Amino acid sequence: MRRSRRIIALTTVLMMVLFVGIALCEAEEVIVYEPPLDPASADFIEWKVQEANAKIWETFYQAEKKAEGADEAEIGEIITWLEGKIEDIADRTIDFAERHDATVECEPETRYIGGQEVLVDPMKVAGL
Repeated sequence: MRRSRRIIALTTVLMMVLFVGIALCEAEEVIVYEPPLDPASADFIEWKVQEANAKIWETFYQAEKKAEGADEAEIGEIITWLEGKIEDIADRTIDFAERHDATVECEPETRYIGGQEVLVDPMKVAGL
């Protein structure tokens, strides 16, 4: 009787170790994208623009969430806040690119928040 309990305990421990090993082997690798080291390089400027676009879309989704269930006056305030944030992000990114002799173009896209039209300006580096 004692021997069978030991075999069951040993089998259980081996199965747990096996499952942990499988889980670790199948875990996805986390890829961390780091910007290029030279801030004047085209790759770095492209990275900055991509980061700015991510911030613009994140801000838009925050505004969309804030607008859920909001009345007309609140939606107007949310849109004003959104436009100010987008303009700030875009201006800082464009200024950075200009300091490094690059041109950034904005491509306005029409989106709606609370039934009101809003222009969201994702950017791209000209010529890329």
